Amino acid sequence: MSTVDQDQREHLLSDLESADEEVRRLAVERLTTLPASEAIPALVRQLADPSWRVRKASIERLSAAPETSGAIPALVLALADGDNPGRRNAALEALTRCGSSAVPVLLEASHDADVDVRKQVVDALAGIGDDSSAERLLELLTDPDANVRGAAAEALGCTRSESLCVPLLRAVQEDEETLVRLSALRALDRLEAQVPAAALMTVLDDGLLCAAAYSLLGHSDEPDAVDVLLKGVESGGRSARDAAVQALVRSCARTGSASDALAAQVRRGIGPDGAAFAYAIERAQEGALAARLAVVQLLGLLAHPEAVVPLLQAATDEALTEVALTSLAAIGPSAAEPVGAAWPELGVEARCIACRMLASMEGPASRAILTEALRGEHLEVRAQAARALGAHGAVEAVPDLVDLMALVSATGEEWREEEERSASAEALAAIGARAPGAVVSALVERLGAEGDGFRLAGARILKQVGRPEDEASLALLTSDPSPAVRRAAVEGLAAVAATPPLDSLRLSLADEDPGVRIGAAHALAVSHDVSVISDLAHLMEDPDERVRAAGLRSLGRWSKGAGDAGLDARERVLALVSQALQEGGNPAMAGLEVLEQLGGPAAVALAGSVLNSDDPELVEAAVGCIGRHAERDALCDLLPLLAHDSWAVRAQAVDVLAERRVPAAVPALLRRLESERDDFVRDALLSALDRLE
Repeated sequence: MSTVDQDQREHLLSDLESADEEVRRLAVERLTTLPASEAIPALVRQLADPSWRVRKASIERLSAAPETSGAIPALVLALADGDNPGRRNAALEALTRCGSSAVPVLLEASHDADVDVRKQVVDALAGIGDDSSAERLLELLTDPDANVRGAAAEALGCTRSESLCVPLLRAVQEDEETLVRLSALRALDRLEAQVPAAALMTVLDDGLLCAAAYSLLGHSDEPDAVDVLLKGVESGGRSARDAAVQALVRSCARTGSASDALAAQVRRGIGPDGAAFAYAIERAQEGALAARLAVVQLLGLLAHPEAVVPLLQAATDEALTEVALTSLAAIGPSAAEPVGAAWPELGVEARCIACRMLASMEGPASRAILTEALRGEHLEVRAQAARALGAHGAVEAVPDLVDLMALVSATGEEWREEEERSASAEALAAIGARAPGAVVSALVERLGAEGDGFRLAGARILKQVGRPEDEASLALLTSDPSPAVRRAAVEGLAAVAATPPLDSLRLSLADEDPGVRIGAAHALAVSHDVSVISDLAHLMEDPDERVRAAGLRSLGRWSKGAGDAGLDARERVLALVSQALQEGGNPAMAGLEVLEQLGGPAAVALAGSVLNSDDPELVEAAVGCIGRHAERDALCDLLPLLAHDSWAVRAQAVDVLAERRVPAAVPALLRRLESERDDFVRDALLSALDRLE
């Protein structure tokens, strides 16, 4: 902490007394400018400030101060402030934040005659959780005051000493105060202690302690512990039964043969006609989230068909959906029958979840339910049923799915119609992966009679599942009235045809929609026919710069993929790139991408012509191309760009020089480091120098 002059000190101390809490908070922040001998007492005093914001600022300064050791004794003294709970609690939080460095002073203060101080000290030790405090905390288990003993038991649960379980269990069995026994049970639970069920029989009959005892038994692998927990689920108060369920689930969730045996024991112990099963069914529908999560998992463990409908209803709560679906999956195909029986009574959400469940349960019963759902009145259910039937690969559902894709929603909500159409399209694509003929023939039969949305979805499905023999169907769609359909058809032709159908694609190059022309250019790029060079080159005269850029990119891909056949076309491609670089904008960026693909001295020379461009994005792309393909000695030509106006260009140049290991660049990099103001570029410079020196 630095010193300040007298006027500044007086002004600061005056601000600490201001009626404005923000002024006081800012003054607390400035207290670190005072010497520690002045700052720490002032910060401790501000722990009593009526504003929580000021107290919080004081806590942060005290716990972060370099002179923390000097603050700790003052904070311990503040624990004795019985007249100001806010100050005492703030001191407790600050001590906890100080961590292990506060432990020696706290251990000394734990001998204080004031019971409140001892209690607060123990709470601070609990917050720190340092194992070195365990020995003293064990001594405090015999403190004359029950609150201190209880706090000591809780604090022991925050440490990890191996010798704690026996004395804590002794406190459970022998202490006269319920508070202490409860705290000791919780500490053992936190320590995940393996306590025999017989050792807890004295507390299982205590309504205030049994829930904590059941929770503790969840760490035991003993069959006797499971028997006790099963009895706990059968009867008792709700909190005790909840704790027993959670303990059973925790026991069975552990891996290994022991947990398998415990799970089998649980299934034998909870039958569908017993009180425990009835309680789990009831609890799955209402109550605290933690309790409901546990019973949902328990019902999955029991895997009884009678739990299916309650689990579906529980799954309508978003917080339980995934856990409930996992439990339903554990029940297996036998879950389909109760779903079918209860279908008329299920709500829309439960039906949707049932469809999700049935997606992983193939079989006649599941298919029958999903087919009924697909023909139902609710959009959401139909969509989920469609996806499930797609997961089944249900060829028999293709006609219904095509009907669903053609259905126009009467709700007037386009997003709902699109959701339903998307679900049916996904299902048809999934089925088409297994049985393309059935899907393609069903679609082609309807393409001429349905609306734009259906035809667009159909074209996209044909792209995914179509075969070379389906080329003619897609070719027909290239003359569709909808530009979106024509674009999808062009993309489909490129994916489906054994060789790109040049005649259809050339017609699409003259389409009125720029997107169709771009799609046709991309499709032609995969052709090995030399004649497509002229078609793509012609696009460089297109009025839309996006199309010109697409044509150039396609030329680059064609040349790259044509191997030796593309060597003769390379000069023509480079000439078109040169033209695009002079134009600027999207075509120029496309040209630089082509140069990076092609490489070679000519590509490097053309990229170098862009380094003086006014467009920093083009310069950055040119630097990338040069960095990849130029000879290392030629990279020194990039050194002037270290002073470029654009930080991105400067950073790119630095990265290239470092990546290509250009040691001659070190002096220029050092000079630039002296004047560079951008943090990102400075970091790049430092990294580059580390790599080069």
